[in-house]
This record gives sequence, C-alpha cells and structure tokens, in this order.
Amino acid sequence: MSIMIKLYKIIVLFGLILFAGGCKNSDFSEFNFEENNFVIAQVDSSTNIMASDLYKRLMKSKVLKEGGYLDSSTYFDTLFRIVVESVASVEAWNVRVEDDWEQYRRFKDEFQQLYVNYLFDKIIIEPIDIDTPQVTEYYQSHLNDFKLPQQFRASHLMISAEGLRYGEDSAAYKDFSDEQLDSISQSLLTKYRGMIDSVTTFGDLAFQYSMHRGSGEKFGDLGYFQRRTYASEFEAVVCTLGIGDVSYPFKTRDGWHLAQLTDFIDSTTLPLDTVYEKAYNQLLTNIAREKSIQFIDSINSSARFEFNDSVLKIPATVVPDTVWAAIVNERDTIDFFGLSEFLFDYKKALRLDSLTLDDIKTGLKRKAGPIIIMQAGDELGYADDSAIVAQRKELYHRYAKRIIGLKSFDPGYTPDDSLIEDYYNRNIEKYIIKKPVNVQHIIVEDSIFGEFLRDQALSGVDFLDLAKEHYPGAEEIRVAAADLGYIGPNEMPGEFYKMALRTAKGDVSHPVKTEWGYHIIHVVDKQLNKTLEEVHHQIAAVLRKEHQKEIRKKWRQDLMNGHTVTYYLDKLKKLKLPPFAERKQ
Repeated sequence: MSIMIKLYKIIVLFGLILFAGGCKNSDFSEFNFEENNFVIAQVDSSTNIMASDLYKRLMKSKVLKEGGYLDSSTYFDTLFRIVVESVASVEAWNVRVEDDWEQYRRFKDEFQQLYVNYLFDKIIIEPIDIDTPQVTEYYQSHLNDFKLPQQFRASHLMISAEGLRYGEDSAAYKDFSDEQLDSISQSLLTKYRGMIDSVTTFGDLAFQYSMHRGSGEKFGDLGYFQRRTYASEFEAVVCTLGIGDVSYPFKTRDGWHLAQLTDFIDSTTLPLDTVYEKAYNQLLTNIAREKSIQFIDSINSSARFEFNDSVLKIPATVVPDTVWAAIVNERDTIDFFGLSEFLFDYKKALRLDSLTLDDIKTGLKRKAGPIIIMQAGDELGYADDSAIVAQRKELYHRYAKRIIGLKSFDPGYTPDDSLIEDYYNRNIEKYIIKKPVNVQHIIVEDSIFGEFLRDQALSGVDFLDLAKEHYPGAEEIRVAAADLGYIGPNEMPGEFYKMALRTAKGDVSHPVKTEWGYHIIHVVDKQLNKTLEEVHHQIAAVLRKEHQKEIRKKWRQDLMNGHTVTYYLDKLKKLKLPPFAERKQ
C-alpha cells in the first residue's frame, strides 16, 4: 500500500471522527442538559458555573414563555445574574455576620431550631430500639386506631325550589311561591321513583333530572363516603337503606332527594401487616414523648436564671431589641428581640388581661427551653459533630450572603420635593394634555332643530346614528366627519372648544353657533391636566424605582471589582426551552 493511500485513509478517518463529533445533538434541552454538562462561566478561575445551572434557572423563569431557542444574546442576562450571585457567595466568606446585629439574631434563631431538631434525633429518637413483638403488643392494645370505619356508596337525585325557579324550565315556574315549588319538587321525585324499573335505572333518572349536576353527570354516584361526610338528614336516610334500596323523597337544606345505596363496607380491623408502619410510628412517637419529657425535666430542674427585673417591669414594646431580659445558666442571653410578641401570645394562651413580673419570668423560662437543650447538647459533645458543624457553616454563609444582598437595596429612600418637581417639569408632556376632550358633533342650520336632536340623543338614541341621518354632506362620510376624536385648542372654533370643555363627559351640549352653523356636541371622554400635587406620590414612586436601579447597579459594580469572570459562550451557541406551561417548577 502506497504512502499516499495510507495518508488518504488517515485523512478520511480523521474527517469521519470530526463529522461524528459535529453531528452530536447540539440542542441543549431538558432531555440532555445533565449528561452534556460543561463550564459556561468561571469566577476567579476557582468557582465554576455549569451550563446545567443556567438551564435550571431558565426552566424556572418566564423567559421565552412560548418556548423555542435561546442564544447567548437572550440567555446572557440570566447567566450574569448567576455570576453575580456566585461572586456574592465568594465575598460572603469574608463577612462577619456578628457585625449585623439583626441578621446575626435571625441566624441564631434559625440555627437554634436546626440544632434542637438534630439533638432530638440524636438524644431521643436514635437510641430507641423497637422490635416486632413490641409493635405487635402495641397493635393489639390499640385496635381502635387501626379500624377501617364503615363506608357507604350511594347515588342521589336532587330537585330544589331554587333549581325549578332558575333552571332551564324557569318560565313554567316563575309564578309559583317557594312553598309551591317545594311541594312540586317532592311530587316530581315521587313520580321519578315510580319510573324505576328493569329498563330505567336510578342512574338514568339522576343523569336526566338531577339538579346536582356534579353527581348527576356521574349518574348520581357520590362514591364511597364515611359517616359525617354529608348533612345529617341525608345520612339518616341513606345509611339505613339496604344495598339496592331506593329511599322515598326526603328533604335537606339543599332540596328534595331520592337516594339509592349501591354498596356498603362494614367496619373492620386492618391486619397488622397492612398497618405495621403506622403502628411502629405511633409507638415510636409515644416512647419519644415520654423520653423527651424526662430529658427536659432533668435539664430544666438544674437551670439557673438571672432576670433583668428593672427592665422587665417596663412594657416590652418600648424596650430596644438589644437589651437583655434574662441570662440562662450564666451562658446565653435572652434579649427583647421579638419578646413583646412572645409575651402577647403567652398572655393570650393563659387567658389573662395582663402579666405580672412573676408571669413574665415564668414565660421567659419557657422561652429558654431550646437554649437549655442546646447547652445540654454542647455538654454532651454534639456541637462538634461534623454534620451539625457543616449545617452551621452553610447557614452562617447563607446569612453572610444575605447581608451582602441587602446592600443592593435602599428601603428608606424618599425623594425630596425638589427632585419630584424637577421630574414633573422634565416630563410635563405626561401631565399637561394637549388634546383633552374627545367629541362627536352634528352641524345643523338652526338652533331649534339642534335642540330637537339634543333631546333625541339624551333620550337614548345613538349620537352617531343621528349624525348618519342629519350631518351635512354625503352619507358615506357623515359618521367620520361627526367623530372628531380627541381635540385641543385651535383645532375647532373657539366657541366650539369652550362649549366642549364646559360639557360634562357623556353629556350633549346645547347648540353653539360657529361660522359653519349650529353644533350640538357629544363629549365622549375627557383627559384633565394633572397638577404637581396630584401626581406627587406617583412621581415619588417612579423616582424610588429609578434610585433602586442605580443603587443595585453600583452594588453590582462594587461587588464585581477585584473579581475576574471568564465566559465560554461559544460552547453554548443555542439552547432549547419548552413552553412555560410545560416547564417543571
């Protein structure tokens, strides 16, 4: 084989490899984004943003609601938001949450709940060892918990006075009183009951005549139900029927009914193998409750408290959040953050009009419960568990990131009056209407005939119908000539414009004379000029929004300073999104 032939084969083979690679599905979609994942952007050469991160975010958005393809020009805004969040996450490692008192307080509260739940699992739940004999014994001694209650299946046909009065045949019943319609309803059901035979079933009649269409469309079937599902009057009849029996007409607050019992399942105790998990969990809950009480009693009995008596005598609503209310075991502090709400709920639970100092101290001891549990967990060494250390670290980082994010807002900003006035003057065209009145008119030769047409318009005759008949000129242009739309000064004679301004919206003017004759004017709409005072709040809202945009823009710039972001947009030339309604939220 010659060298040229070998070289040719190598070139062809290499070309086929390239071709095969190029033929790989290039559509990045919901079907392949996980397996085709790659880095789409990188922050500081260390934090990778994956294409799948971008795709998941887009799938939760309303971008391209109709579905279709996105390229880098349309997906970049979403990618940039992810980049900003990633940079904020990097910066968050340098933030001391303790320096923001409120956020640190919220962090401590959330970690407290997380840690207490962790300790409950470790100290109470995990040591509990339950075997099958214990579950069996619990099941046998609590059989009522595992009983399947009686179940009934019924069909019904309902007729009501209201249904007769407002139904399809309402014209036939419009002159009857409620009492008469009630009697007719009962009579109709008696008639329908007599129609049931081997050919006409109860379901057929319910489908045709029942005014309760939800069940009527199911041939009257209500499905299976337990006692206390429906009105007592209904169940008093249905639950005493034999299977297949049809009741006589009976009344509830909804109307008159016929009912047929179609099936009945008597109460039965479910076998243990079908409810084993339920029995196990109930037994576990009972044991855990007893152990929890014992554990909490043991740690509470030795708890020591120091109360800030002088401040506790003051209404909690006026005490700053940072002031301490109690110290628990000389280690942890309960401050006034959220204390007024706690004491209000505590007072309500005790059904008291007010709380004494001793009541408040008792309430604080209850509030200290989670703190005492955490202290006990620390003493037992659980604070050093890798799982709780990792969860605390993640939660701390989340609050640090939140602190960074809060700097992108300025919630207390209020634009001063000079800024509002300046905005008003710069956008005066929004508030001074050049064409304030929308009018239609008819020109006539004398005022008497004009008054006649005005009376007709005010009596309800359509103004443009009058114009079509009486406006001067060719019939095909009369309506167009009569309907002037919005007009401003100098578009019509001065007398006409003044009369239009004086005439109320929806009204028709008396005849007004101009050089063209007498006009009657129908004012369709008016747009009034808006003074600075009238739009003050509206402009303030616009300026607040603009200010927030500027704050967020500067925040992003400051945040990104010192960070290098590399984009690999050429790797994702397009991606495919399904319609919004089909996206998994």
